[in-house]
Amino acid sequence: TNYDLRAEWFFSSGDNLTLSFYYKDIENPIEFFEAAASDTNTAREIINAASGEVYGVEIEGLKDLGFLGDWATGLFVQGNVTIQDSEIEAGLQADAPTNPVRELTGASEYVVNGIIGYDHYTGAATLSYNVFGERLFVAGRNGAPDGYEQPFHSLDFTYTWFPTDSVTLKLRLRNLLDEEISIEREGVETFVEKPGRVIALNFLWDV
Repeated sequence: TNYDLRAEWFFSSGDNLTLSFYYKDIENPIEFFEAAASDTNTAREIINAASGEVYGVEIEGLKDLGFLGDWATGLFVQGNVTIQDSEIEAGLQADAPTNPVRELTGASEYVVNGIIGYDHYTGAATLSYNVFGERLFVAGRNGAPDGYEQPFHSLDFTYTWFPTDSVTLKLRLRNLLDEEISIEREGVETFVEKPGRVIALNFLWDV
């Protein structure tokens, strides 16, 4: 069962604002539990929990910055913020969960996205930021604590250039903050991975 309430505002400048409230009642949600025979801290298996629910509010908007003057023509900011809560009942299939009632796997209490962009007929650029709150990665069993993925601050840059009608060049820079993926159990880090920074250059020639 899903319930959504949405209010939207659109302005002549192209700006927009959206406010949403939502509630979802989920039957047999897919959940990740600690693999029973695992000798690692990250191995998981998929089990259908008995029931779950998630509810929250989201606000998103777009603002053109051209009102600041000619120098800002083509500049814009865009973003959204989600605040939510969730709960599941593990049920009989979960096999001795440490916490039979808890939040949904992968459901953060907050998610924030922000973009500063430039759009022009010769090219476009965006600097985007994303962060999510702590979220459940794997549910513990037999008294073992649950494992939580820690907030990851992602900062990316993309530039697209159209030197001619048939040629496109795109530069992508990912994870500029060089963040690491971290999983903790009761404040103790049990897994860490550094995906590193990524640089990609694409060339497209439309013949």
